[in-house]
Amino acid sequence: GEFELMSYRLNTHVKPLIWIVSVIEK
Repeated sequence: GEFELMSYRLNTHVKPLIWIVSVIEK
């Protein structure tokens, strides 16, 4: 549904941010 689409878009934006933060902390 629409919620799944929003959560999918959220994941595509959040995952790169988490990856960048983990790279910076190392």
